[in-house]
Amino acid sequence: MSLSLIDRLNNLAKQQQQILFPSSKGTILSSDYITGDVKQWENLLKDFQAIEDDTDRAQWLRTFFLELFQNLFATTSTLTVSIDEIASFINNLTKTPPTRSHLSIASMVGKSFIATMSSIPETSTHEDILIELVKKSTRIHSEVFKFSWLSSKLTSRAQTQLLRHLLKKSKYEITKFNLLAESSIGFSELVMLYLTAYNDENKMQKVQWYIQEATFICGKYSLDSARCLDIFLSISSCYIVNHYHFLIEYLSHTSLITHDKFDINLNQILCFNLDKRDAESLVAYTDMCAILTKAKLLDGQLLYHNVQPSTEILERMISDEEDRLEKESMKGIDNPLAMASALTTDEDDDFDVRRNKKTGNPASHGDNVDKTTTEIKKESDLESLSTSPRKIVLLKSLLSHGCIEDAFLIINHHPKCVLLDNEISKLVARIFEYIIYHLYSSTVFKSSTELSAPQKLITENEQTLSTKPRLITEEMSPNIKTTLSLNSRTVFYFQEWCDGIQQISNIDELFEKSHLLFSLIGFELAKSESLLCQICRIAINDINNKSMDDNTKIDEWMNYFRKFIFPTVPLLGVNPTLSNQIYCLMKLFPFEKRYFLYNEMITKLSQDVLPLRMASNKAERDLRSILKALSIDTISKEARKLSNLVSSNPLATLIPVVKQIENYDKVSDLVVYSTRYYNDFAYDVLQYVLLLRLTQPRSAIQDDGINESMWAQRLSIFIAGLSSECPQMDISNIIIFIIKKLHEGNPIATSILKQLLNKVAGIRDLNEVNNNIILMLNSGEPLKYEARKLIFDTRDSHKERASNLVSLFQKEHSITEIIILLYNLKLKTNINNDHYKILSTRSDDLNTLLWSFIELIKFCSNNKEFVDNVSSFDSLHDLHHISVPWICHIWRDFSDKNRENSIIDLEKVLEKGHFIHINFNNIERSLFIKFWRLSLYDIYQDESLYDLENKKLEKELTAQDLSSRKKKSMLQKKENLQNAMEEHGKIILENSKHLLPFYEKWIANDNEENILEFIQCCIVPRVIFSPSDAIFATHFIFYGFNIDYILRLLDCFMKSNILNTLLFSATISEAGNLGIFIETFLLTLEKKRQADELSDIQKRNLYNINTSMIDQIIDLLQEKNYMSIRNGIEFMKHVSNVFPVIDAQVELLIAALEHNLTSEEREDIKLPINALIGHLKARLRKQHIPLIEFCKLNEEEEKVKEEHDAEQVEIDEYVRIIENEKKQTELRRKLELNKKNREFGAERNKPDTEGTNHENDVDDIYQEGEKDSRPRELNWSLGRVFRSMSEMIYHLKMNNIKEVTNTIKDDKMSNTVANCMGSTMPTDEFRNIVYSTVKDFYKSLIRYDNNPEFVSRLAEIREACNLLSQKPSETIADMYAEDSERATPNISRYNATAPLVKSAASRTKIASKPSNDLYGTTRNDSKSVGRDETRFNRSGDRYKKIDKVSHGSKQHPYQSRQQLNGPDRQQGYNRNNNTDNNVRNVKRELPTGPEGSTTNKKPRNDTGNFKKNARYTPKSQDEQLYQKDSRNNNANNDDRGRYKSSFNKSKSSTNVTKKFGSAPPKPHLPQGPRNQSSSGSRYQK
Repeated sequence: MSLSLIDRLNNLAKQQQQILFPSSKGTILSSDYITGDVKQWENLLKDFQAIEDDTDRAQWLRTFFLELFQNLFATTSTLTVSIDEIASFINNLTKTPPTRSHLSIASMVGKSFIATMSSIPETSTHEDILIELVKKSTRIHSEVFKFSWLSSKLTSRAQTQLLRHLLKKSKYEITKFNLLAESSIGFSELVMLYLTAYNDENKMQKVQWYIQEATFICGKYSLDSARCLDIFLSISSCYIVNHYHFLIEYLSHTSLITHDKFDINLNQILCFNLDKRDAESLVAYTDMCAILTKAKLLDGQLLYHNVQPSTEILERMISDEEDRLEKESMKGIDNPLAMASALTTDEDDDFDVRRNKKTGNPASHGDNVDKTTTEIKKESDLESLSTSPRKIVLLKSLLSHGCIEDAFLIINHHPKCVLLDNEISKLVARIFEYIIYHLYSSTVFKSSTELSAPQKLITENEQTLSTKPRLITEEMSPNIKTTLSLNSRTVFYFQEWCDGIQQISNIDELFEKSHLLFSLIGFELAKSESLLCQICRIAINDINNKSMDDNTKIDEWMNYFRKFIFPTVPLLGVNPTLSNQIYCLMKLFPFEKRYFLYNEMITKLSQDVLPLRMASNKAERDLRSILKALSIDTISKEARKLSNLVSSNPLATLIPVVKQIENYDKVSDLVVYSTRYYNDFAYDVLQYVLLLRLTQPRSAIQDDGINESMWAQRLSIFIAGLSSECPQMDISNIIIFIIKKLHEGNPIATSILKQLLNKVAGIRDLNEVNNNIILMLNSGEPLKYEARKLIFDTRDSHKERASNLVSLFQKEHSITEIIILLYNLKLKTNINNDHYKILSTRSDDLNTLLWSFIELIKFCSNNKEFVDNVSSFDSLHDLHHISVPWICHIWRDFSDKNRENSIIDLEKVLEKGHFIHINFNNIERSLFIKFWRLSLYDIYQDESLYDLENKKLEKELTAQDLSSRKKKSMLQKKENLQNAMEEHGKIILENSKHLLPFYEKWIANDNEENILEFIQCCIVPRVIFSPSDAIFATHFIFYGFNIDYILRLLDCFMKSNILNTLLFSATISEAGNLGIFIETFLLTLEKKRQADELSDIQKRNLYNINTSMIDQIIDLLQEKNYMSIRNGIEFMKHVSNVFPVIDAQVELLIAALEHNLTSEEREDIKLPINALIGHLKARLRKQHIPLIEFCKLNEEEEKVKEEHDAEQVEIDEYVRIIENEKKQTELRRKLELNKKNREFGAERNKPDTEGTNHENDVDDIYQEGEKDSRPRELNWSLGRVFRSMSEMIYHLKMNNIKEVTNTIKDDKMSNTVANCMGSTMPTDEFRNIVYSTVKDFYKSLIRYDNNPEFVSRLAEIREACNLLSQKPSETIADMYAEDSERATPNISRYNATAPLVKSAASRTKIASKPSNDLYGTTRNDSKSVGRDETRFNRSGDRYKKIDKVSHGSKQHPYQSRQQLNGPDRQQGYNRNNNTDNNVRNVKRELPTGPEGSTTNKKPRNDTGNFKKNARYTPKSQDEQLYQKDSRNNNANNDDRGRYKSSFNKSKSSTNVTKKFGSAPPKPHLPQGPRNQSSSGSRYQK
């Protein structure tokens, strides 16, 4: 059954009653208050007064009145308090002081009372109680009369009528004029009064009078008081700068506003005017409001909340600004390529200019460009934000006038409002700067007296000096910045702004205030440069005054710095001075903490915090623009810009700079130049960034295992350049990084250390240095200085830089540590599994690095520093197991300077040393000690070097334009040079007297074991150590040992057969050092031989030693492993200047090298081999030393020589006969040709005549004759024509007419030659026709037929045609028939000459003349000399025979040489050397092709040289190191002629066992003109 409407309303009323009157006990009026004494209600009053929020107070009042009415209206009320006491309590509530909102408490209590009463239904039944309570609560009557129905119950009828009448008069009748037009006279008089007041100089004394006058005018003309107050405030805002005191005084005494509390009308008037003011007058009006707030006449918070824009609009503006800043910060990041490339630039808008637009500051205008719709829209948006919101303007005024309580509460409520204007953070910082002024002046800026007045001017009046005050006028300005211009100074007008602001006096208060104030503005603290400087100076002073063991102070400042100061660095802009001031504090922290801050800024803050990200990205974009413009031409200008930007914000800019250096070589030098302008902050961050990039997980070695990665190399060069060009750059942490990485064996450490030694210290290694330079480096100081300049060793000029570098190592006590680490690292490289080439290169690099580091320490350390930082000999040898050569190298020079000190005398240390690996039974200890103790300077002096330098100085002294100062300097140098030479000579003489007795003792022990021990323990270790030590070993041996002992020592060295093994296991530098030793050793012996200081026996022994050495070298070069060949070539690069000496040995070595080229594919082997071959051939052309000139021949060799001389006579006779026959043949040919010309007519006579006179062919070619009418083919290049002519010459000489016709590409000319071949005509005519046809063909292919090369080749064609016959030769047919059965060797550019093979018939025809086997029997055998019969394959054995490819061939001469011993082996080296030139130029009737190649190979001329217009050039770059001139054609012809008669010879040989055991046979060398010497001597059958 549905309820009626009345029932439903009753139910709702009951529910409402339950809500209003809950059954539970009251929350405020508990039982104690209801039944207790009225005095307990004072606690309720205290509880109400403790509430600070107006909302909470209103809720408390509502709850109180509900519970009060519940107890009053209850049927069984237990309330013991009377109505009077309750009314008194309500009146006391209205007396509670208001909160910060300044709302009336009486109004709040009255409204709460009425609202609660109206919500209770029982009030109608208890009306009497309410009326009694209201009558006694007098302080809420104003609200009751306004809003409650009880007002009618409180008054009588007469009172009600009077009230209505009063309301009518006050509400509906205008009693006072509010508009200016309503009382223009009254308002005019009031305005004039106020204007007069502000222009009255005595206005402060007339304040009361002006107040009375204004009150009189208002009363006289019935002017509205609110309008009068508005007019006064408007006029006062115009005079606020100079007359704000009158404003405060007037309002403090006028009746226009209330004085017991903040006047609400004043607030409303000011708020109304602030919303309506224009931009020009707004600032002055807000300043007036701030002054009134400072004077406690106005509530600043209430005014701020009521001023436009509203809070919601302001929050939206802040959000829009954040979005815009976010887009600004992401500019460039959206395009990774733009951010990655440091050489691209963006046209960026200046962010600071945009921010300044809000403050009204003018911005710079760029170039006018066409504006798109989007740009116009953006500009309109910016114009709407061109002025700051009025709330922000008011907030700035409050801050500038010191209203810190209201302003800080506003900022705390809207902390992001600082984004809308930069001035807010500056004003907060200004307040904080005043707060710390007392602390700053008492700790940092301790001034004795303040300047009360400027210094007086001194003037002269009638010759009398007097003083007068310096007049400086002060102008009041609303700008807080103080400026000084000439004699005027502007100051802020409101000097009372700091009143009420409490200053601090200690560091603890500084920390407390900083957390309070800096939390308001955050990172915007960067806008106040002076405040940052003051805080940093306070911190520096506080840290410096701390005790040594007190680290808590640093930790406190570290946390403070991290939170407030360091995040401001990216926001400083381009301000290197301020950033350096911040670093002055930061450098007091340990570098670990600094690096922690750097890492936090790079990885977190600059990525997460919007302002920091925006500033970092902007700095990076500016950096890219500068790097784009940075070049050699603009370095002087752009370097300053770059340094200023980097010094201001190094954390954001240096990482892109270092990355750019890793990618580009040229940027490094430009950046190094700009670093000289960096500040200390940038240097410290740069070191951190370099360490950050060096520790990236990437390889420092390229894939080849040898070369450094480009990034590592570039960073190493950059670090060295920094250390060299910027001495103020601290690299101590990089030094620590190097040491740690050396412990790990990381190659990046050696790369950096190598560049430091090279660029900073200027130390140059001695690899590839001339021997004369090495001797100069081991001479007196003047010569050392000159030698270092020659090899670009700049240690003398870089000594200061080098000393700074050494001091860093000394600071870390790491000198000995680095020496040991480098030495052990070198040893570890030899046990790796990499290729020998990689291991050798690494070992050489580490050897050079260790040598350079030791040189740096010795050069830059004095005696005390050296002893303190370098471990002793015993420690290095016994504890760290450093080898003797290295220890002696470390201490030898130092011991020479301190001979009197027995503690560091190297000789005494060596005497006491324990050398377990040396058997002193086989070597004299004195020999070991002297050998390792002495240096090259101690035993050798080259006076010619001193004389040469002396002549150089004398020549410079003779210069005419030499100044007196320069001349004096040159004379001093000359004197120093003479003194150094004399001192050097004295040392040599002293050592000679001391050493010669020892040499006699050492010579006595000349058995083989002693010599081998001396070689093993002394010579070899020191020779391979360095070039200087290699030369020392030679001069030490020749210093006191006699020739017999020297030859015996060298013979033992060669007989030991260790040369091959030593070179195989050596690095390339060690092989070069060994080559220098052998070079100087053999050169000294050769000089003695040439001076005839050697006996015949000694010469023969030297010859045997050379023979053994050439055998070992050739054996080494025939190895297939890389190390043997490469080190053998490096060894011969030095030795080849003096060895081999005998021409046959040179030829055999050339043949061995050419054999290597036939199968070698490694370019780094082929190039030096080719260069060495060229050098040896050049020596062979210039120097011919046969065996008879080297040493005396034995009997068998004498007998062979006699036979050779007899054979030579026969050869000369044969040559004479051949020449006569040739002349007769030529004469008959001319006669027959003349006869044929007469028969065939004039047309055929011309070409025949042209061909008859062979001697005038060249002249005919040069003559300008009648041109051929046929069109020329211009498609062939000149090189192709010459190659075709070379092939033609070859085919003509081989009488191969078929290939001749194929070479001629003209069908008509080709048919002419073919028809002549088939016809029966005289031979001379056939030859002339062929020559004429070939000549016409090639003339048709060339534009200028007088080309010298072309003429020369035509002459060769003419000679080749004279050998033609119409019938093919059987010899050629036989030769081609055998080609199909014979294996053809690989032909290369290095082995272009193929062996010549002839049949028996052809050999009988050609060999009718005696064989050109010099000093041998004349042989006319018809046995053919075949190619290599056996090929060998590298498998289980050293060489294994696998097949035979031809039959009937003789054994190869090179194999025969290997099977002979000693002198017998060498006898094969000296064949074919003294042949007469006429014999060498004998022409063969059946020559080989162009260098043995087929027609499709590269053609060469008769001399074996490539033509200068040929496609390929035989010279390589390395050949030019040895060979200065081009090949001599005549010399090559002589060489070819020398060997032509020996092609058909081969010597029988026997198998001989090697000296040190049997060895398998070596692979055969291909037969050619360089290796056809037989194995026996030229003087042996």
